Amino acid sequence: MRIPIKILLGCIAGLIVLLITLVLLLQTCWFQNIAVDKATSWLSKKIKATVTLEEVNISFPKSLYLKNFFIADLKGDTLLQVHELTVDINMRSLLSSEAVINSLALKGVTAHLYRTIAESSFNFDFIVNSFSTKDKKTEIVPSNSTPFNLVLGSVKLEQIRVTLSDEVTGIEANGNVGLLAISFNEFNLVKEIVSVDQLTWSDSRVHYRKRKAGSSDTTASSPISWQLEANHIQLTELDLFYSDTATQITLASKITRLEAEPDTIDLANLIFDFRKLQVTQSSFAVAIGGVPAPDVEAAAMPDTVDEGVMVRCDAASLQEFDFRYDNRAVAPAAKGIDYNHLDVKNITAEVSKIFYQGINIKADVHQLKAAEKSGFIVQEAYGKFHMSDKGVGFDSCLLITGKSTIRNSAGISYASLEDITDDIGKLGIYGTMKNATIAISELLYFYPPLADIEYVKSSLDRRLTVDGSFSGTLDNLLFKGLSIKTGATQLIADGRIKGLPDVDKMEFDVSLSKFASTNSELLSLLPDSLLPSSIQ
Repeated sequence: MRIPIKILLGCIAGLIVLLITLVLLLQTCWFQNIAVDKATSWLSKKIKATVTLEEVNISFPKSLYLKNFFIADLKGDTLLQVHELTVDINMRSLLSSEAVINSLALKGVTAHLYRTIAESSFNFDFIVNSFSTKDKKTEIVPSNSTPFNLVLGSVKLEQIRVTLSDEVTGIEANGNVGLLAISFNEFNLVKEIVSVDQLTWSDSRVHYRKRKAGSSDTTASSPISWQLEANHIQLTELDLFYSDTATQITLASKITRLEAEPDTIDLANLIFDFRKLQVTQSSFAVAIGGVPAPDVEAAAMPDTVDEGVMVRCDAASLQEFDFRYDNRAVAPAAKGIDYNHLDVKNITAEVSKIFYQGINIKADVHQLKAAEKSGFIVQEAYGKFHMSDKGVGFDSCLLITGKSTIRNSAGISYASLEDITDDIGKLGIYGTMKNATIAISELLYFYPPLADIEYVKSSLDRRLTVDGSFSGTLDNLLFKGLSIKTGATQLIADGRIKGLPDVDKMEFDVSLSKFASTNSELLSLLPDSLLPSSIQ
């Protein structure tokens, strides 16, 4: 019995040595590169395209490293090229239907994807077709099977370049990502949890254009149940562009620096809550309208504003921010602030308690500076801003422009935007002023036709000191305790003005408490046609 035992022990020892030798061989670059050559040769024959891999390094059971991986399309052009792929993975987890990836890093990736009308398929479809079977059998998945899970620790993408050209849908897109690094507190595919500790995106350019109208998707979408969180987001040196010919919307943004600290990101209920948001030396532009392409039908705009998205922010800061808005269906105005073609530069603002949902906006503005292309300048402003589908207002505010200073509160109201579009005279106006200084020349920014009124022309260089309150509509405005002073002239009155904005139909019903002036100033203020002959 001793001989069989020795033989058995020898066999076991031999198997152990063979296993150790095999594991050691698997760790060597020589053996791994031989395996790589065999694998790439087989894959090239399988998909009938060039596949190369310069180097692979697998350290069981922990890491995987690939260098210079390349796949060509059927025309011999670059489909995918990866300079470096580094994965820190717990390979033992694969045995329990789970991939636990501690870190994943991609560097130097180039991908070119395209589809032509003539070929009607993407240039990567041949890979999928090479592995598809002719006779497809329905695979029965056991009801008690464990779903495959993906757990991520961190992802780092560097020097990523992707292009997409799809003639069928009219989509043209290209992206150059310098750096995108994400570290997760938790990323769990099965639990549908993405908790980001730090997201950094920098030195990148992403442009997307859609030149054709696509058919609408009537398929009911599944409710979004993912739980998203993020502690800190940092974006630097980004160039982002979006254009859709069907909806005639163009968006463009250049971000020098943006930092955000989200509190809640609820995709299911479309709630986005931020503790802090800081934007520095950046710009945002939006353009709408225009003449659609001959083969494109303009998408119908919704009759009502979607109030689903809710945005809140405890504190926001803008430094040297530029904003531009263009309605390409409307010709630019020659003078004044053109609300269809706004161009506001060097916006500096400190704002808190921000709320946005649909057309409802609220914010406490602590500081605001800006300059519009018309020449209108806001040197300093603060106050409580509110806007709804019924009006816009500023309370407890201060506004200092290039030549004017306005204190206290003011606002406008309307039954609907359509009503005041049809009849601006129905625009509701309210406000109180305390020791406000208004430069007449600055009123031309808001209503340029004032310059054509005879008795305004001679007073364009004057400033009015105004106290009092006013309320009503533009065509029926009531004022109380109104005090207007310019130079040696002062007027204190209660009353009503009717007929605006049509100055030819303007009527005054005024009760004067005080009116004082000088002969020379009246002559300079009023045209001859309004002066009685008794005044010399």
